[in-house]
Amino acid sequence: MSVIELRDVQKLYGEGSARVAALRGVDLTVEEGEFLAILGRSGSGKSTLLHLLAGLDRPTTGTMRVLGHDLANAGPKELATYRREAIGIVFQSFQLLPGRSARDQVELPLALDGLPRAERAKLAAAALTEVGLGGRLDHTPAQLSGGEQQRVAVARALVRRPPVLLCDEPTGNLDSANADAVVELLVRLQRERRCTVVMITHEPDLAERAASRSVRIEDGRIVEGRVVA
Repeated sequence: MSVIELRDVQKLYGEGSARVAALRGVDLTVEEGEFLAILGRSGSGKSTLLHLLAGLDRPTTGTMRVLGHDLANAGPKELATYRREAIGIVFQSFQLLPGRSARDQVELPLALDGLPRAERAKLAAAALTEVGLGGRLDHTPAQLSGGEQQRVAVARALVRRPPVLLCDEPTGNLDSANADAVVELLVRLQRERRCTVVMITHEPDLAERAASRSVRIEDGRIVEGRVVA
């Protein structure tokens, strides 16, 4: 079953002679349970594509459907529901709150849902244990390595058990050892949870190790794709 369907998606920025096409007619289908890597150099359009999939921006033209949500025409309330219930996002920059414990970081989306504190604490602890940080629940970002901080970010993205996980250069700020560990974690979680993963990266070797399929984007167009595992 297809969970992501994009047809002739274009994204333009600016007006008149200053108008720039970030995406130029992208067609893409992602199946349920697939781990897709989107490869491309800086400025190729891959981050723009991820922002559209995350419901953080809208296409200029074209159709976008993710788990039945019409992202091209959805209103603010539907997009908020989509981001809360359908997807988790892992960013390159971790985006953790300084001075707050790992458990607090993971509890945050549950608090926004209005879950009772005891239930939030239980679910956050379980998610952190799942990513190998069961002994770091009360550690702040300053007390964690870069790899551990990204693991906290992964736990936060997955604590609601979303069916789709979007990863924006998830190893971009990590050394090779921590990058390998995060890749292995994402692969394991994808297989155990049977969720769909879309990962943006500029590293072909990372795509080959992690993804079941990769596509390459250049100048706003998908130019090739292949099964890698």
